[in-house]
Amino acid sequence: ARLVLYWPWLFWEIVKSNINVTKIILDPKLPINPRLVEYRTNLGSNPAVVLLGNSITLTPGTVTIEVSPSELVVHALDDGSSSDLESKAMERKIAEAFHSRGQIWCLRCTIFSFSFSPYLFLFICIGCFKALPSTIGFWV
Repeated sequence: ARLVLYWPWLFWEIVKSNINVTKIILDPKLPINPRLVEYRTNLGSNPAVVLLGNSITLTPGTVTIEVSPSELVVHALDDGSSSDLESKAMERKIAEAFHSRGQIWCLRCTIFSFSFSPYLFLFICIGCFKALPSTIGFWV
């Protein structure tokens, strides 16, 4: 159900990127700064990584050229495109849609917390700053 909420957000990102690329094309100086960006991801699941790679490619100004479980290589047309990648907003939205393993609910302070590693069962709560073994928090 959360994946349905991702599509309108992605559509808006595509619109914003279209406007950015149009500005670049219409500028007589053609202010491009193409680069390859090695983008590390902590999504963990293959479907989430594939959705991230495809979403990056759908967004004008960026193309995913190589995919591995923990890293994507992306060609970015300009600084704006690469800074959008580095903000990791798209990865956060996909993690929310896929209920990423890195999110748990803290029973002490009742807020979301993020793990330092999605493969360890030890989390640090950002609300109470205490370690959360898997018995104190539960997966969302």
